[in-house]
Amino acid sequence: MVSIGAVLSRILWAAAGLACEGVEAEVVDVRTLVPLALRTIPVSVTQTQRRVVAEDASLTHGFGAEVVA
Repeated sequence: MVSIGAVLSRILWAAAGLACEGVEAEVVDVRTLVPLALRTIPVSVTQTQRRVVAEDASLTHGFGAEVVA
């Protein structure tokens, strides 16, 4: 799971809930857009073959759209 900003606490809560069900979730906290962790995110996706992006922003033209793209 990739997050930025205030949504991190909810991502950690979700990851803990998944762990209780036996599902391991890797959390990547980007923290800043400049510099963006351009190596961390692709490495995580390569290892897990999954990606969930969460942010508190508009539906388009936000950080999440850039990570997904």
